[in-house]
Amino acid sequence: TDYLKTLIGDRRRHVVLGRFAAKDAVLKWIQNRHGGEMLHPAALVIANNKDGHPYVKSLVPVPELPQLSIAHSEDRGLALAGEAAVGIDLEPHSRDVAAVLGEFAKGAELETIQTAARTEPDEAWPTRLWCAKEAAAKLLGTGLGGKLFDLALQQIGDAGQLQLRHQPSSREISVRTLRDDFGVIAYTVATGPAGSGPAASPRPAARAT
Repeated sequence: TDYLKTLIGDRRRHVVLGRFAAKDAVLKWIQNRHGGEMLHPAALVIANNKDGHPYVKSLVPVPELPQLSIAHSEDRGLALAGEAAVGIDLEPHSRDVAAVLGEFAKGAELETIQTAARTEPDEAWPTRLWCAKEAAAKLLGTGLGGKLFDLALQQIGDAGQLQLRHQPSSREISVRTLRDDFGVIAYTVATGPAGSGPAASPRPAARAT
């Protein structure tokens, strides 16, 4: 696409990884929802709207297309597709997010994350919060855009679940966070009709969540 042609080096490689993952996620979502013969990846085009948000177009007739979110960092790309709005983010352990925790957390949420980090120092709680805010902002379609405190942590649940509140709208957003050897992944899905669950596709590891 025209946007891709403007990129060079690592930035271009990261975007390509993300778009490969996006096609995988969209293909899985269409297959899970409608069955039939799997589309060829070349039938799909991943693009960005004027605000930079990714979306998918099909070059062949399909019953419907999902909402899409993409994340990429270093040599890994991730994507999430769903009927309702979705958001996904990824951050490697190589980035010391804890050192800048005070720049995106304050008050009660800062105390909560600092306590969790002291209790479970290997669980990367500052990075989990950063990724959760990024994923939630993508779901909202706003991006953080420097408004780092618009999304505030309300509580930490089981299995890495973070409950956030979008302060301007008072909307509650539940974000699942996962930690692996590479880094932290966070994803969230807006409530949608039954059977509209998301499909995820990470790169380079080919597994679904």
